[in-house]
Amino acid sequence: MPKGAEARAKGDKGMRLTPSQKRAAEAPGSVAVTAGAGTGKTSMLAARYLHHVTVDGLSPLSVVAVTFTEKAADELRARIRQTLHKAAQPESTIAEVEASQISTIHALAARISRDFYDLAGIPADFTVLDQTESPVWMSEKFEEAVSAVDPGIIDDLGFSWLTATLREFLDDPYTAQRALDLGSANWEALVQRESSAALESLLNCVAWADAQATVRSSKGSSGDRLEDARIAAVNAMDRISAGENVATELEVLTKLAAHLGKASNWPPGGKESVGRCLKSLKRASQEVFDFASLAFGPDDVIVARRIEPLKAAFQQVRGFMAAEKVRERVLDFADLEHYALKVLEHESARQHFALRWRAFLVDEFQDTNPIQAEILELLTRDAALTIVGDEKQAIYGFRGADANVFTRVRQQISGVADGLDVPLDRTFRAHNGLVEQMNRVFEPVLGEIHQALEAERTETTLPAPYIRSAVVEEVKGALPRHQQMIEAGYIADQIGWLHNEQAVPFREIAIISRTWRPLEDYLRVLSASGIPAVHAGGGSLLDTREAKDVYALLSFLVDPTEDIPLVAVLRSPFFAVSDLDLYETVPSVAGGSWWKAIRGRPAFLKAVETLDTLIKAATNSAERLLALANRLTGYEAVIANLPFGSRRKADFRGLMELFRKLERQGRGDIF
Repeated sequence: MPKGAEARAKGDKGMRLTPSQKRAAEAPGSVAVTAGAGTGKTSMLAARYLHHVTVDGLSPLSVVAVTFTEKAADELRARIRQTLHKAAQPESTIAEVEASQISTIHALAARISRDFYDLAGIPADFTVLDQTESPVWMSEKFEEAVSAVDPGIIDDLGFSWLTATLREFLDDPYTAQRALDLGSANWEALVQRESSAALESLLNCVAWADAQATVRSSKGSSGDRLEDARIAAVNAMDRISAGENVATELEVLTKLAAHLGKASNWPPGGKESVGRCLKSLKRASQEVFDFASLAFGPDDVIVARRIEPLKAAFQQVRGFMAAEKVRERVLDFADLEHYALKVLEHESARQHFALRWRAFLVDEFQDTNPIQAEILELLTRDAALTIVGDEKQAIYGFRGADANVFTRVRQQISGVADGLDVPLDRTFRAHNGLVEQMNRVFEPVLGEIHQALEAERTETTLPAPYIRSAVVEEVKGALPRHQQMIEAGYIADQIGWLHNEQAVPFREIAIISRTWRPLEDYLRVLSASGIPAVHAGGGSLLDTREAKDVYALLSFLVDPTEDIPLVAVLRSPFFAVSDLDLYETVPSVAGGSWWKAIRGRPAFLKAVETLDTLIKAATNSAERLLALANRLTGYEAVIANLPFGSRRKADFRGLMELFRKLERQGRGDIF
């Protein structure tokens, strides 16, 4: 049989589960699954769903599956449908999958809120603001909300500090409210308690115990730099254990130079073992330093005094925002979580959902925040719960996600009689050579949370695998942006070497960054080096270059006396005025405004004519005004011919669609 036909024949029988996948899928009770990259968690979840239907006798309408994104929810629904079909389930059962709750956590929260809108105290016909619409709505209402705050509080706390703090609190109102509810009376006790808990966790961790045993039993030659670090670590550990100068000694541990020294100055293997222990101790100390070094002082007295007025201001602003959302019949994602939890505080609602939903499958559980975890806990008290996650893949802490939630719930599940804790350790995504190198690289980096993977594929037609990394040393006097460009140049050189010398196709090379911020510079340098690349995702539409161009244009049209938006628009693809022309105009400004200075100057004639037209049309909606600006300047055609033009056009059209949506909601004016 030809290889392709053989593969198709195997596919027709469905994917065979590994022993770990099978154990998780067929667990009699709740199960916590730790799933590394490419370990077949979707196949396991589909098989788990099938188990609930065939063995537990549940209708798909009684099984809830929660994923992190709508795309992932669609993919899981398709996989479940396919799995039930291959298992020869009745068409009526498969049809129920289309109506079952397979969605994001926010869609689940919306379902709960709609079913009991009366208990939540919200309109039944609310609409949901997405991640782009929500910050726009918040910015529209925020200043109005702050204006309703007691003037005495504003005078007491200071307008700038208060508004900055309130904006941050509104990003995660649930956590902010819980923190403020702690009050100021026990602030000193809270600081001391958190400090003691963090220090205790350090003293009881594996890295501390290993260091205590190793750094005292192995000694290098006097003058060796690693020996100096060992002595510093011993002294610091002794003082910390005795409670002496804890903050100072912790700082010593966070700065240990564990990579220095010469092997010849140590007994065989001594340098490696001491260096490894000091590195682990350094990392453990860094993790707890912020809390373990806390001490109640004058700054804390100021913070404690601010808590009560800040709490009052937050409640006033939050109450104003909530009332406006009810009036306009809109909710954001944080609201959905808040109201779903409010509904589930009622026994009648919990009983209703306990009868409707009997089993829950939750993917990417490491990215669950505390309020989402509380919602799921209330829903699953009498249901079978399957959670899938991996602490190592927790990347959404900036959104309030807490990987400790996964650890806590996993321990709860494994602590009950029929609960299981199952790791998936066989990856289907990478071959054996690559996996072996990954294990070697990440084991010393991740320490206790490292999970060694095995590869399903033993061979590959690709070149020998390798992981290449480097740190660009700081260039004296260079600004961070210059450093980033140096790094981008290095990356371009390495990719060129891989492609030209190792025959690695460009499409098989990926650049992974901790944040989205540097990717634009990387792409620009790669393009200049003749290397094709594409930004494969993300960030916020409002953070794109096109959004900033549009924001500058609208800001100028709202107030033509504003210089910075005008100069930004002139430099943008709307007009592409050269920096030289702008520089030569500076003396003409002379304390006046740029709008007056550029009028009559030849280099700006077209821009002034166009902006005059737009100012006259500024009473139109933002969407119509932007369409006019595009027609007059050819903005979309310009960005289409810039590097990564297709993506730029898509972002611009996404903004146009956002403005259309705002206009339909009656919020389309440029202000």
